[in-house]
Amino acid sequence: MPGSINCIERSWKFLGDVRLSLWLIYALFADILVGSMIMQRYPELFYPLKDQFLQQWLLSYGERNIHLTWWFFVALLLLF
Repeated sequence: MPGSINCIERSWKFLGDVRLSLWLIYALFADILVGSMIMQRYPELFYPLKDQFLQQWLLSYGERNIHLTWWFFVALLLLF
């Protein structure tokens, strides 16, 4: 039992570390920066977002154009 408590404590310290939070914020910033460049280059792909819910857009456009929408899935992963 003491070994599992030590593992939980180490995990909690790692996940609560400020440096990890900063790295996640930097990664999210870089990802969104790349994504905004892709959105400007391919507006016809992202224009339907104005008329559809996000889930509908992801299923109809996002999966078919994964080479252009990968950054969006990475941003969702980094946020959650």
